[in-house]
Amino acid sequence: SQRSSVSELFAKKAPEKILDPTRKLPVSFIVCDHESFPSYEPWEEASWWPHRIKLKDESKRPGIKAGIVRTETRGPKSAMYTTYVVHVKTAFHVRGVARRFSDFSTLDRQLRALFPNAPELVRSNRIIGTLSPAFVQERRQMLQEYLDKLVADHQLTKSEVLRTFLAINNVQELDDDPKPTGLETGFDEMKQWKANDASLAELMEELGKCRSAQDAPVEARLLNKIGLYMCDKGDQTQAIVHLQKAVSCCRVVNDRAGLLRCISNLACAHFKFGGRSMAVELLEEAIEIAQRLGDPTAEAALLRKAGLAQAADGDMPQGLRTLQEATELYIAANNTIGESTTRFTAGVIQYELGETTEGVESLEMSLVLRRQLKDKLGIAEVLNRLGLALVDIGFILSPTFSVQALSPSLTLPRAMLELQPKRQQLQQG
Repeated sequence: SQRSSVSELFAKKAPEKILDPTRKLPVSFIVCDHESFPSYEPWEEASWWPHRIKLKDESKRPGIKAGIVRTETRGPKSAMYTTYVVHVKTAFHVRGVARRFSDFSTLDRQLRALFPNAPELVRSNRIIGTLSPAFVQERRQMLQEYLDKLVADHQLTKSEVLRTFLAINNVQELDDDPKPTGLETGFDEMKQWKANDASLAELMEELGKCRSAQDAPVEARLLNKIGLYMCDKGDQTQAIVHLQKAVSCCRVVNDRAGLLRCISNLACAHFKFGGRSMAVELLEEAIEIAQRLGDPTAEAALLRKAGLAQAADGDMPQGLRTLQEATELYIAANNTIGESTTRFTAGVIQYELGETTEGVESLEMSLVLRRQLKDKLGIAEVLNRLGLALVDIGFILSPTFSVQALSPSLTLPRAMLELQPKRQQLQQG
């Protein structure tokens, strides 16, 4: 009932949309490397998934913040000492811990024994006046700088020594790029594969050797890579030819897993170059193979691609129905990541079709699932899309409507709260 109240808000307040029945869903393509068997993955342009592979590990900041918020003087008058209260925060966890300087000193010694290049704690030889406000403030600043260096190091943040010191050793490790299992999920490894001219020459040389040795399975993989390279270069004819040969090789050796991947890539190649009807036909063939294999995850991934192809060809309603089938299969396979991704895409299409209430419900369900997965980038992706939807209706909300009156359990982003004080000014303007 709480969720329906938000849905009713969108249904009643969303502006009338002038819908174009021939509108096409913008789709982009990226080649992902799956165990030396690259595959084409289509994504709606609203999705952030293609950008994940561009995030290098060294450019990611560890999800831990540690700040000394205050100092406290404790102990009897004859043996007083200073404690530093550290506020520790991860994406889904907050707590405070009190540590003495001797605790920091022990941490430094243990870390440097394990990691010789770890930042070194600066020590003072001062014995008298260690409780003076000036000295405590100076030491607090120094300790904060030391903590900042520690939590900025990915390797150190995973060490049991530091996590115990920060009292987060029992906190579940966050995964910025969750990876489901299965033959083909469409987004399992998310490592970009990109050939260059030099590697193409090597691939062609290896292909010649495989043909001499009559090694059809390896030949299929090489033909698949060459076809994807040609796709990337925009050579439609050579791309289709090599991918068709890869499909034939897989048929010869009855490699059904490889056949699924190659047919999917051939379909995406047709999809990229405008042959979307042919793409859907090929994907339907691959779906039948997945059904015979009894692999609902692979079937769902192929249905997702088929739905995107249909939506990109101007048939958004049929694309939406296909995506909903994929969602049901992901649910049956207990694949939460697949379910959250297809729900997000379905929500985008529903909103574009004017099904505002259903679209927001799909986006909110995707948000719930990504919170369960602790997928930080995925959460931000859905919140961004919900924020855009809220901006879309922000101009005609009733001035008497109170966002704060809604249940706090609702998953509305902060964007709505920010819109509230500005809405009346926008209406008057």
